[in-house]
Amino acid sequence: PSAFQKAMITIFEAILANTLVYIDDIVLFSPDEQSHAELLSKFYSLVTKYGIMLSEKKMEVGVTTI
Repeated sequence: PSAFQKAMITIFEAILANTLVYIDDIVLFSPDEQSHAELLSKFYSLVTKYGIMLSEKKMEVGVTTI
């Protein structure tokens, strides 16, 4: 698990100021909708670049609380 965690941190390093990564759980947070849309775009670019598979069943997009 620690090697995978380190890999995930490395992959998402560019957006870590607004991202919490714990193994395969990722939380993105932003102060407003516009910055969140920009963050999601960067996130999806990284996911695509590194071939990370996402589960639509497990995703929650645009929620205001966890």
